[in-house]
Amino acid sequence: MQKQSKLYVRIRFIYIYIYEYRDKLSLLFNVKVRNDAYDVQKVITEKIIDSIFNFRALATFIPTLYGGFGGNTIEAVAMLQTSSYQSHPFSLVMFIVQQN
Repeated sequence: MQKQSKLYVRIRFIYIYIYEYRDKLSLLFNVKVRNDAYDVQKVITEKIIDSIFNFRALATFIPTLYGGFGGNTIEAVAMLQTSSYQSHPFSLVMFIVQQN
């Protein structure tokens, strides 16, 4: 069996991580439907924020030297894209938090 390159292992890790993150977000976000069937609002609760921070979603912005996933721009954009697919306000929160 051929030895896998570090790049392949890295890409596979990020691919799996992003899909797990996507699944986690889809489970966490509650959909509230009001009286009007067309009015759907996704709510960001404290439980969602705690679960995402425990999942280390912001580690995509941190270099590996400091315990993150490398701080790669492509990986960070993938994480923000996955967040925005579930909730635009939540994606904005994640972007603002990583800026601090």
